[in-house]
Amino acid sequence: MSTPKVKAHASLLVIALCFLFACGPDPADPKSPEQVLLDRAVQALWGKVKPESIVALQTRSTLEETQDEFSATFDLETLLGRDGCYREVRRWKDFDLSEAIIQSHGKSWRTIDGTVVQLEETEEGKTQGRQAWLFEVSKLTPLKDTTRFKLDHLGEHEGLNKGRVERLEVLDRERPDLKLIFEFTVGTWLVEQVTLEDAGSGASLTLILKDYRPVDGVQFAHEIDSLQNGRPHARQRNISYVLNPDYDEQSFQAPVDLRRDAILRKKSVGGQFACTAFHPGEDDLEDAVAGLKNWIREHKWEICGPLVIMHRSAPAATSRPGEGDTTRVAIAVDISRHGPKEDIAPTAA
Repeated sequence: MSTPKVKAHASLLVIALCFLFACGPDPADPKSPEQVLLDRAVQALWGKVKPESIVALQTRSTLEETQDEFSATFDLETLLGRDGCYREVRRWKDFDLSEAIIQSHGKSWRTIDGTVVQLEETEEGKTQGRQAWLFEVSKLTPLKDTTRFKLDHLGEHEGLNKGRVERLEVLDRERPDLKLIFEFTVGTWLVEQVTLEDAGSGASLTLILKDYRPVDGVQFAHEIDSLQNGRPHARQRNISYVLNPDYDEQSFQAPVDLRRDAILRKKSVGGQFACTAFHPGEDDLEDAVAGLKNWIREHKWEICGPLVIMHRSAPAATSRPGEGDTTRVAIAVDISRHGPKEDIAPTAA
């Protein structure tokens, strides 16, 4: 007689535990905190505009960026086209240099003044399609698909400006290494802050969005600050947006490298470069850069320009393919206080 009672009590215990440890309503439930928050945010962002009607976006802004001990200001232009194609152009304010990153149909390139700098395999893998994915997620409406996105409402918290925000954690089952944490301002329901965490690299990027204004009926932040791993990294100002811009498909064509080593002759970049040899596949790029910076410090020189990677191919008539090719990591330096050294490479080299 006792066995049935034991089983009955065990069943009740299992049911009770399910209620005790459940995370609340199913996030797919329209009345769940996740879906209610998304509904408010989508309405605040899009108003009467249909998100699916926006298939391309162009931005222009002034970007102030800090990397280690070097800061720089750029004119920044981005173009996100159809099919996930992306182009980013940075024109240096202080130097006669222009950089571009292009992602198109499974391939990525970086150019400096038209000279192609091949992306490292790991870097290419990380950047591949990232901008298109972020654009899709930033629309917010895709997040309502809980078969793809795992949502977790993290409750109400104090925001950066001491106001109240509601946090939403988002995991994409198609990109399980990435996690997004949105903070929506209570009342306006616009995104005040969003953090992207990359489990693969252990890195995080936080965007702080301010000064929202409508563009063709859609709310856009016109001031953006960013943090890398919690440290101030960049500021975007004077931001303008064009929705569904007309653009030439050739904007995403693979570049043709006809100006090898042109960057070496840029006289506006500090006058001279400190250089070190780099062997892709054998050497670690971060170690090479760190070693070069330490060498610059030892000589008490000042970094006065950008870091570049220069690749020089040997003439086809004098070598077999791959033979004689050299790659160098270079940083523009000011050596005026201590005079030139033999192991400094001039820009005209």
